[in-house]
Amino acid sequence: MCKRFCKVPSLKLKSSEWRGASYKKPSRCHWFLGFLVLSIWAVWMAQDYTGMNSGMEYVGSKSNMDAAIEISGVDFVDEKIKTKHRALSQSMKYQCSMVSEDVLFAFQFTYNKRVMEDHIFLLCENTKVFGNAKVIQRSDKKIKCTEEYDGELRDVVRSREITIKAIDVDGWEQIEYTTTNPKESCMIQHAIDVLELKWV
Repeated sequence: MCKRFCKVPSLKLKSSEWRGASYKKPSRCHWFLGFLVLSIWAVWMAQDYTGMNSGMEYVGSKSNMDAAIEISGVDFVDEKIKTKHRALSQSMKYQCSMVSEDVLFAFQFTYNKRVMEDHIFLLCENTKVFGNAKVIQRSDKKIKCTEEYDGELRDVVRSREITIKAIDVDGWEQIEYTTTNPKESCMIQHAIDVLELKWV
């Protein structure tokens, strides 16, 4: 009696019938939803990598109260400092895609809730991150630069072309860099003045 009630009746379907019933071709809506989910995940991962995991956070402060501190020779050979500054570089590059700024500064970021005080800036246009930048050569030709900082706008006369000595934060090496156009020259000179509290 038990055998009769426990027996499961078998289904007799052709393989073509059950295969056709279980598979549907993805529609455009499915592809769009998949792409959307993947995009959201990628942005979340990028933000997580550049922000929370590294301890870096963009605060966007526009005012710098103290002159920036240069990376010392002791700091330069320290692996932890190198890792921290490379994490800052990645965070800065990520933020450049999110804000409409020409230059981002280290003091606009915190590291483990402490404001970064390093002499570091990023040119968003060419994604170069410079530390300890100093102008070592200026052209005789001058240009007028329209500059803004902390809500204040000014016209400043500057050198049309400059060469700086700086630390390339991504490569973590000392370099000399010559500007490629007048706009870049304006931005670099302006950034150095802001970090050294000379743009007042």
